[in-house]
Amino acid sequence: MRLVMIGGLLAMAATNAQALDLKLRCEGMASKLESQTTYASVSGDVDLNGSATKYGVGQQRDRLLVEITDEGGRVRPPAVILPPIKGKGAGDGWWKLENLQIGETEITARFNLNVMNRPTVRIDRTTGDIELTGYMYTRFNGRCSVADPAARAF
Repeated sequence: MRLVMIGGLLAMAATNAQALDLKLRCEGMASKLESQTTYASVSGDVDLNGSATKYGVGQQRDRLLVEITDEGGRVRPPAVILPPIKGKGAGDGWWKLENLQIGETEITARFNLNVMNRPTVRIDRTTGDIELTGYMYTRFNGRCSVADPAARAF
């Protein structure tokens, strides 16, 4: 009886230990804090110069890519949300996912855009919804689908 139970546990472990190879293409809305500075100068009897800076959240439709394998995961965020000063992983546009947690209904992770910005990624495995939230209004909300690198668009 004991051998049968151990054999059954080994068989269950073998079926749960399938190779993980997940490539996602996520379409959605990217946003981040933007600033616009206006300069003005008036010349006359007295020269006057001035500037005004206006801050707001800019949004743009964009794409985010996610790859997860047995070795770990990586993310390629939309260019619009990338900060001017980027951290490690910016060489080819991909950042390594850290604290990667893969559950039945959710995938969560973080990555380092730079020292100040460590966005969190949350993917709902039942709906395909993705949410990326980071520092200073760095955001991406969208819907993911499985990407087949071998498939051609035309």
